[in-house]
Amino acid sequence: MYWSTLNFSKLVELLVPTFLRKNRTLAFLKVLTAPMQIIAAENLYRMQHDGRTMYLEKMLNEHYGVSSYNHQDHENTKLIYIDTVSTGDKLYIFQDIETEVSFLEDDDIIDDDLDLFLEEGEDNTLGYSFIIFMPDTITFNEIALRALVDSYRYLGYKYIIEIYTP
Repeated sequence: MYWSTLNFSKLVELLVPTFLRKNRTLAFLKVLTAPMQIIAAENLYRMQHDGRTMYLEKMLNEHYGVSSYNHQDHENTKLIYIDTVSTGDKLYIFQDIETEVSFLEDDDIIDDDLDLFLEEGEDNTLGYSFIIFMPDTITFNEIALRALVDSYRYLGYKYIIEIYTP
């Protein structure tokens, strides 16, 4: 697919009538169109990237300025990478041979020591679709990172962020 870039400074020069093409007028109009040039470049970048894993990795490595990253040698130079979560074994609270319905309740007895939680612990990844691995050499704000990833990722996919030592 071909993406064209629009040169706003050339467009200003071509759309202004010849008798108004003075240096001050053109400079003023170029200053007015500079924010449009930035918005157009950001929009073009967003159109070229979507929620696929490779594009999310590329976008994160470029956003956090990984110095060794080269988009043409993506697999060998990326520091921020995304891995899929293995589904593992399913967790059931009954056996297949059980025919009676059993209820899990504690008969209104409040005792925190006897409570059992099925999804407990930091390493439980059953509900997630992918994991974003961030190196500990990059400082980042998790809220800003989540906002950035959420603007690109596909709806319905959940993720967690883990920090690793390269």
